[in-house]
Amino acid sequence: MKVQKWQKLNLKSMDLILCSGKAGLSKHIQRFQRLTGAPKDAAKLSHVGGIDKVALNAPLQLQESTTLNKFAGKKGVQRNDFGLWLDNYGGRVWARQLDFKRTKKFLRKDKEFWELHKDDLYENGIMGGLELFLCGLRLDRIIRKVATNYNPLKTKNPHCTELVAERLKYHGLLSENAASNRLPPWVWFPCEIDKVLSIPVGPAIRIK
Repeated sequence: MKVQKWQKLNLKSMDLILCSGKAGLSKHIQRFQRLTGAPKDAAKLSHVGGIDKVALNAPLQLQESTTLNKFAGKKGVQRNDFGLWLDNYGGRVWARQLDFKRTKKFLRKDKEFWELHKDDLYENGIMGGLELFLCGLRLDRIIRKVATNYNPLKTKNPHCTELVAERLKYHGLLSENAASNRLPPWVWFPCEIDKVLSIPVGPAIRIK
């Protein structure tokens, strides 16, 4: 797949950034997703983040929850200059653009979301590890066939896809029936996540 320059895409807040890392943890995630039956192309994903643009003329940032960004020296929920982040990311990266209007009201709500989560740590501890494991298994899909109102328990600290899903829900762009902590990286590749988004979403465009 041809790599395109991200500067030409006119990326906006909430656009999805999908990653296929080369590090050990990324390889474990990719292997586990293949074992759980994820499609081959989608299983290569190991991390998801979202574009963050705090004002119309502001530079692009990446909002994400991660174990550690070595170049920035940060753990947990964070924002970093997108170009700098991309240069330092070890792996392949795709962008999926969301089709909706970013109004002043949207920017205010997005700021509220950031203020609520900016100090959150990445998923950790025994319960955090269990949540990551259950996220990969996605057993909630089976349980909901019997108990339609089932809502899986969640820890306070978000993993990468959980933060993106919660942000989408905060703006009413993701179905409330979608369990935000049970959406592993592979479902964000076309076209599994598209089924629960309330807005059009574009194809995966390779940017690294």
